[in-house]
Amino acid sequence: MVRTVQAELGRRIPGATFAIPHDSLFPNTAPLAEQAGLKTIGATRNPRKLGKQLLAQWLRRPWRIVGDISSRDELEQGLVVRQVDAVIDIAGYAYGDTWGTKRAIQSGACARAAAEQGKPYFYLPQAWGPFDDIQNQAAFRAACRPAELVCARDQRSLEHLERLLERGVSNVDLKPDVAFRFQGLDRQFGRNVLAEMGVDLSLPIIGVSPNQKMYERAAGVGTENAYIVKLVELCRFARRLGAAVVILPHDIQPNDMGCYDDRLSCSLVDQGTNDPQVKAMTRRLPAEGIKSLIANCDLVVGSRFHALVGALSQGIPAMALGWSHKYLELLRPFGLEKFVVGIENLDTDNLQELLAELWRDRTAAARGLTAPLETIRRDVDQLFDRVASRIAGRRALAA
Repeated sequence: MVRTVQAELGRRIPGATFAIPHDSLFPNTAPLAEQAGLKTIGATRNPRKLGKQLLAQWLRRPWRIVGDISSRDELEQGLVVRQVDAVIDIAGYAYGDTWGTKRAIQSGACARAAAEQGKPYFYLPQAWGPFDDIQNQAAFRAACRPAELVCARDQRSLEHLERLLERGVSNVDLKPDVAFRFQGLDRQFGRNVLAEMGVDLSLPIIGVSPNQKMYERAAGVGTENAYIVKLVELCRFARRLGAAVVILPHDIQPNDMGCYDDRLSCSLVDQGTNDPQVKAMTRRLPAEGIKSLIANCDLVVGSRFHALVGALSQGIPAMALGWSHKYLELLRPFGLEKFVVGIENLDTDNLQELLAELWRDRTAAARGLTAPLETIRRDVDQLFDRVASRIAGRRALAA
């Protein structure tokens, strides 16, 4: 998502530079962010220098304490916002009862700092809610109200937001996920990688994209984990359909942090199948490379939201094994909602029947993606036009 924002806003705002707060990165990954063209910013970590900066910031405009947010939190966010012209929030799915209030408190402090400094704060399309907990309601309401724009990427998320903020508020909108505009490497790159892996390229290919979050939500460990067992059975069934199977990680951590890295689940599925035409991709590839691998698949079964986006955006039918409303809402516009299975319903026979049906009808299903994709791409383009115009307009006024 970050790379999509870089590319799309970079085209619309020539000379724009992009920065990411260092406290949002995993340990020791700042050099990788900088290689990707992202400057890392944040309040200094030197206690004496930070104290002086906070005092100077407070003297400019004393900050009030809001809810559970300390004045120090507010001041530190103010220091970060002073280094940029606008703030783009692309958390994906971090705002709702599932996650508690911490992220809402942090983003709320940043959004208020931006508003105080006359700088726009954009929540780009993401999943939201539910907001049933009273503390969460207060925190998320305070986070959204100062924002220039709050985008939901699906109808159910929009409904959660409208109940939280009051229906018809002017800064809430429904737009598709921006990753539908993410550009991967050319298809030949992925084909070369698959050949190096030993995949039989004369066979059609089913891509399988596990998700560590699904692993964590299922009972058992290692190859005995209930989610891994189901994926192994599904891969074996895919082989009986006559396809080669490629197990694709979509979240790859640069420090090999297994609990956050999909390659752990990929390796477990690979061990369980023990089939020479079931291959797990365990190399560290950039997001553009992963999308190129997906481009060579004839169908994708995934639990990673953006792996599914990577398939659909390239006209490849997809089946989802998910744990939240975001999966159903993603496949619904393409008429594929039948092929969404929740973690609580991973019945072996049902999964195999659904995969067999989608595999049999994959050509027609692919044709059915064309019209929705055109609409989605247009809507994403319009969103980036709007955001870029607001940022450029703000800079012109400041000048």
